[in-house]
Amino acid sequence: MNKDSEETKNMFTMERDFMVKGYGFEVWFDAHEATHVPPALHTEAMRCGAVAMDAKNVAHIERKTPRLPEVQGEKRAQTITRAMDQLVADNTRLAFGADGLPTTKAIFRLTGIDLERNERDAIWQVRAKKLAAAADPNSNTTVTDPDEPETQAPTAPKKKGARRSK
Repeated sequence: MNKDSEETKNMFTMERDFMVKGYGFEVWFDAHEATHVPPALHTEAMRCGAVAMDAKNVAHIERKTPRLPEVQGEKRAQTITRAMDQLVADNTRLAFGADGLPTTKAIFRLTGIDLERNERDAIWQVRAKKLAAAADPNSNTTVTDPDEPETQAPTAPKKKGARRSK
C-alpha cells in the first residue's frame, strides 16, 4: 500500500458542517475538510452525505456488478439455489428477511438474477425438501418441481362414533 492511500484511508469530506453519531462515536465534519471516520461509522457517514476520499479502502461501499444476461429454466433455479447455499454459509444478518429467507436483493447481489419473492419462496421450499430428504434417507419425502401442481393423497372418511348428547 502506498503512502497516499494510507493517508486517505478512512478519511471523508462533507459539503456542510455536520455531526455523525453512532456505536459510541461522534464525528464532527467541518465543511470541505477531510475528517477521519472510524470504520463502524462509514455507512452512517455516507448516508448523511459524506464522501470517501479513497473509495477503495472503504469497506461498506457497494461495488456495482455488471448486469448479466437473464438465466432461464433449470440453470436459473440451480444458480439461485447455489446463491442461497452461499448466503446460508455466510450467515450475514442483512442477507435475510424477517421471514428467515434470503432477501431477493441479496440473491441479486450474488447472481445478478432479478427475481420475485414467490419464485424465491418456491425454490427455497424445493431446497428445504432436498436437504430434509438428504438428512433422512428413510423418509418418504419426495421432492417436487415448484412448477408442477401439487396433488394431495385422498384422506380416509371420518368415523362416526359416539357423540355427546346436547
